[in-house]
Amino acid sequence: MLAFVGVMPWTFIAFDSSLFHPIFKSFCHQLPERSLFFFDTQMVVCSRCAGIYSGIALGAITPSLGFMKRFGYATVWTALSIALLDYILQNFFLHSMNHASRMITGAMAGWAVTALLFSSIEISVNSQQGYGEN
Repeated sequence: MLAFVGVMPWTFIAFDSSLFHPIFKSFCHQLPERSLFFFDTQMVVCSRCAGIYSGIALGAITPSLGFMKRFGYATVWTALSIALLDYILQNFFLHSMNHASRMITGAMAGWAVTALLFSSIEISVNSQQGYGEN
């Protein structure tokens, strides 16, 4: 289900996205200068949110990684800190607005949070089934 949510904004590129902009308006500012355009049509989310959605999809379809069980929270905080740093640098004009950095940092944050979620679910299920016991 999360993989579907993650690819949703990308699938709307093939449709008249103006119909879907109101749906995503509560999640994203949708500023044109910070959004990707495909065939002269603005994507329903900005480039950072597009990255976050992509990261969610990747986190939902990739298998649980062992280091997420051990370093999951540190990974999430690191990814969120990098995304926040990129946000601060761009908003205070310390580096120019750049779709690539916005998408990459968003994808890292989306992936880290989703991977931690799935890792936590796996740990919980395994411990309930007795696999987590020594």
